[in-house]
Amino acid sequence: MELTEEAVEHGVARLAQLDEARQAKRAQCTRAARDAASDDNDPVDSLSPVFDRFTLSGGEAVM
Repeated sequence: MELTEEAVEHGVARLAQLDEARQAKRAQCTRAARDAASDDNDPVDSLSPVFDRFTLSGGEAVM
């Protein structure tokens, strides 16, 4: 099967569209996670609630 210039351009354009959609969805999820984290009264320095709870409960010193 031979690839034509048109087929390659179409494939690249489709990949660019998929990447734009992925980046937009990622930005939306990141924003939602940041907003959810800021709704808590706990100090947050990451977007990982498990790690934040671990740190707030004493971290390594508890182990």
